[in-house]
Amino acid sequence: MLDNSAQKTISRQKESAVRDARLPKCTRRLTLFPHKLVAYRPSFCYNQSVDSEKKESEDSSGLLRKQGEEGGKSMNIADRIQQLRKKKGISQEELAERIGISRQAVSKWESGQTMPDLEKVILLSEYFEVTTDYLLKGVEPAPEEGRRGLHAGVFVIVGTVVNLAGLILAALIWYEKQTAGATAAGLILMAAGCAVYGIGMLQADERTKAGARRNFWAVNVWILPFIPLSLVYNILFGGIGTAPYPTLNYSLWTFAGFALFWIIYIGIGTAAELALHRRPPVQKPAQEAGQQPK
Repeated sequence: MLDNSAQKTISRQKESAVRDARLPKCTRRLTLFPHKLVAYRPSFCYNQSVDSEKKESEDSSGLLRKQGEEGGKSMNIADRIQQLRKKKGISQEELAERIGISRQAVSKWESGQTMPDLEKVILLSEYFEVTTDYLLKGVEPAPEEGRRGLHAGVFVIVGTVVNLAGLILAALIWYEKQTAGATAAGLILMAAGCAVYGIGMLQADERTKAGARRNFWAVNVWILPFIPLSLVYNILFGGIGTAPYPTLNYSLWTFAGFALFWIIYIGIGTAAELALHRRPPVQKPAQEAGQQPK
């Protein structure tokens, strides 16, 4: 006869065997020897666990890629730069020239090998007319409540038209009446055109300001200096002092001044245009020097 202690031991072993039979084979090996759990863990059980985790990781990565392709939510900065470049319809070389870097650097950005520094991120945001938050984190700007600002190009057009009207009106009135009021009217209209542009830029959509500012000065740099330079020429070289354009009195001194007027006027306009469209030299890092463009 077995004593009570032995019977209890046998009973526990039977219950453990029944419970163990319902578990997977690798788990059964572990439960039979709980005091040597690590030492007796079968290798095939570990491999099954690793395979399961690997499969789950692959499924998760595939899901993220699918979301990135479908919704664009998981895109990184490399994907966004490439997407914006293609939306603009330009090549990597053209983007590199605009930003002042090498084409290889743009290629590395789009492939995710490197990231642009803060200065280049700002240049990219201005060129693509997006926010830096969108480039870095993919965060779209929150819709503003109430009325959105107008496109800055509207104020550029209005201001430029008013400035040009002031120049033409001053010339026409002077040609008919030869009065100082013609020049004054032209200058007042030009001041009004600049005011329209300046006030409009304060109210315009922030994303459109950079390009609009460049367009305004690219045209008005030829309009605004004309009357002031004409007044200086007419006073210094014997023309009619208050005329809004350079006049001649058929003397050698006046002809010399007339030629100097146009040299200065064209020089100012050309220098301003070059400054507006100046592109920084392409900087090619040493590690990219040996790479061949694609």
